[in-house]
Amino acid sequence: MTIVPLVERPDFAAQVAAWGFAEWGHPNPGKTLAERGTRIREKMNVDRVPVAFVALDDGGSLVGTASLIFDDL
Repeated sequence: MTIVPLVERPDFAAQVAAWGFAEWGHPNPGKTLAERGTRIREKMNVDRVPVAFVALDDGGSLVGTASLIFDDL
């Protein structure tokens, strides 16, 4: 497994957004997948928080994601 910043694999941004929306969309009625995509793209950094990471298996397939953020409340 390899962990890299999402900015190095922007081709996975849509999938990361979809996963996040599926998992966390229900507490935020009225929010859309497109808005989640925008939030994910805002985390495509390497030099500052927020930053998103993706986990890739040995074949380079996306298997997970994590983000560092300032505050979740």
